[in-house]
Parts: sequence; structure tokens; C-alpha cells
Amino acid sequence: MAGKKVDPKAQLKKKDKAPKKVETKKWTKTESKAKQLKTSVITQDIFNKIKKEILAMALITPATIAARNNFEIALAKNILDQIVESGEIEIIAKSSFGRIYGKKETKEVKEIKEETVSA
Repeated sequence: MAGKKVDPKAQLKKKDKAPKKVETKKWTKTESKAKQLKTSVITQDIFNKIKKEILAMALITPATIAARNNFEIALAKNILDQIVESGEIEIIAKSSFGRIYGKKETKEVKEIKEETVSA
């Protein structure tokens, strides 16, 4: 007994059928954060409010002011420069990285510190 003959047309039909494709993982789109609009101009009322906050703080940087009030760091630098010019705060440290501001010390406090350091 001879083996069954395979119908050549049936073989062609099998070849024509594409094998099932393995589904590849589709990358999901990442959610991007909404871009925050930051204020670049302030009014005199807002300036006075910020000035009051600044005078209550011990150490001040432009980044902390900008983060608290949701405006640009350049604007915070300008505000701090204006307050320094008025003489209410002073620059404690200055470098290429940035500036750190603090409350202005009176002459009496400076004299006491100098006495304790020299003693």
C-alpha cells in the first residue's frame, strides 16, 4: 500500500494562509504634565504682600519666592534686588550659582557677634 498522495492545491492553500502574528506590545503614551503658566508681571498690591512675606523669612532665595508665589525666578530676583536697595534685607552669600538673602542685622547685633568671636 502506498502512502496517500497529498493534493498540491491543498498545500498551496496552506501556504497562502499567513501564520497568526504574535501581538507585540503597544507602547502607551505617557501623560505629560500640563505646562504651568507663571506670572511675569505683578501689581503693587502683590509686591507689598510678597515684601511682607520676605521680611518674615530668615533665609531667602529667588527660587523659594518664585515657588511660593508661582512666578518666574527672574521676577523674584528683581523683587529681591528692589528690597535690598531699600535696605530692608541684605545679601548674605553671593556666587555664580545664586544669591542668598537674609534679614539686615542692626549694628548692635553685629557688635555682639564680633565680641563673641574675638573672645
